[in-house]
Amino acid sequence: MAEVKDYSPFNQVEFEAIVADLETIGSYLPEHKLDIFWQRCTMIRGKSERRPCSCGSAGALWAKCVEDIRNFVNARK
Repeated sequence: MAEVKDYSPFNQVEFEAIVADLETIGSYLPEHKLDIFWQRCTMIRGKSERRPCSCGSAGALWAKCVEDIRNFVNARK
């Protein structure tokens, strides 16, 4: 029997979409992806947080968001 992985709070299809999105970004997070990345990040963290702006001064917040998502994915691969 195949092992069932826990992608909670996401289902497998959502998790695969996250993996695919991570593969398309490097050090730059496209502006059209900001909302979905922040939504995923807050779901992973388990708390609601206001989305930071897209200006350079919020760069550290976005970097932490992407790092949290990468860590979540890597722990489940």
